[in-house]
Amino acid sequence: RFSNGGHPEEQLKIIDTCNPEKTGTHVRFKPDPDIFEETTIFDYETLKKRTRELAFLNKGLKIVLIDAFSSFLKNLVIDYFVIYGMI
Repeated sequence: RFSNGGHPEEQLKIIDTCNPEKTGTHVRFKPDPDIFEETTIFDYETLKKRTRELAFLNKGLKIVLIDAFSSFLKNLVIDYFVIYGMI
């Protein structure tokens, strides 16, 4: 976790072991208004398009986009997974 202008709150540490077939990274993004001075609100359609492009370009990469702030759909979830990506 990062705060105060992108500084890590603690060093990386091993928290558990796992099956090598089921590894991955979860990233949660909450913009810091000190860094993102112009806006802390992002266009969901732009993020959706970009994550779809990234999933297509990266073979075997699964990207899950969750819109937790949507006014009409609570926690809209979109999974992108392409087995035969370009890279």
